[in-house]
This record gives sequence, structure tokens and C-alpha cells, in this order.
Amino acid sequence: MRVFLPEGKQDSSVRKLRIHRLKMNNSGQSLAEFILTFGIVCIVIILFVKLAFNFTKGYMVHYANYMASRSYMVQDNNSASPVSTDDNAKTIAINSVYRKIFGSINQSGIKVLSPGKVENNVYVGIKTVLKEDFSISPMVGGGEKINLVSESFLGRVPVVSECARGTCAAIVELTGESCDIDFITLWDNGC
Repeated sequence: MRVFLPEGKQDSSVRKLRIHRLKMNNSGQSLAEFILTFGIVCIVIILFVKLAFNFTKGYMVHYANYMASRSYMVQDNNSASPVSTDDNAKTIAINSVYRKIFGSINQSGIKVLSPGKVENNVYVGIKTVLKEDFSISPMVGGGEKINLVSESFLGRVPVVSECARGTCAAIVELTGESCDIDFITLWDNGC
């Protein structure tokens, strides 16, 4: 049905009718909004999943570092040399303890701080530095790697050879006689 309007009124009513038809024709708008928001939500979810993996890996590295430091602290092979005992303790702590808990780590990331290599014996223990990607894509979160650092300074128990030297020095100081280290009976008093 066609409506005939006078000349002056026809222009405004035709415009209103066209605008009304344009307003009614928005059937693809919700699909476009869904696609745009779904992509953004997926990127945010993937970012949080990657962050959760980084936190989990950090906790596992920290636990492995702590257990390896405990192993390093008490390991003793009854060697006459404290240096060889420290090297043996380092090998056992890293290969037998650390790698069993957290196997996939680069050897260069693990640093064992021995009693003779630090200025203060409070800082004797194991330190681990890992470099991880912050996110999956460099577009989200940047392309730089983050450093995960775990330090476990539990100290080091004096080894038997150090106790024997200390006991021998005490015997020499008290008695004035020489001390043959092979025939010293040690009692573990914590040196």
C-alpha cells in the first residue's frame, strides 16, 4: 500500500521510514559482538593459565631446591678432605635429590654455595635461577623472560674431617703433645 503525501511532508516521512528500516536490520550485530568478546576472553584465560603454570613451576623448583639444600647440608662421605666431601655432597644433592623432584632443569641454573666460597657461612646452601616466558605470545605480556629465583640457605653441618682437626687441635692445645689424627675417637657433639 502506497501512501501519497503532499510534497513538503514526503521527504521527512521517507527519511523516518528509512531510518526505521535501518534500525530494524541489526541481525548480525550480536554475532559480531560475540566473536570479538570471545577472542578477548580466550586470550585472558590463556594468559592466566600460563601464569598458573609459572607459579606451579616456581613452587616445584622451590621445593626441589629446599630438599636438595637439606641433602647438601647433612651429606658426609667421611673423607679426610672437607673439599671432596663438599663436592660429593653437591653431586648427591643435585643428581639424586633435585633431579628426582624436578628433573627438567638446566644445570647452569643451579648454584651450590659452599662454605669456602661465600663471605658469610649464613649463605651456604643452594640457589636456583630459572628463566621462563611470561606468557605464550609476546603480544600479550611482552616477549621478555622472567627470572624465577629460589634460594635455600640452610648452612652446612661440619664434616667429620673438620671435627677431627678441631678435636686434634684441642688435644694439642690442652696436653701440648702431638696428635695423630688416625687414632682419634670422635664423639659427635656438634663440633
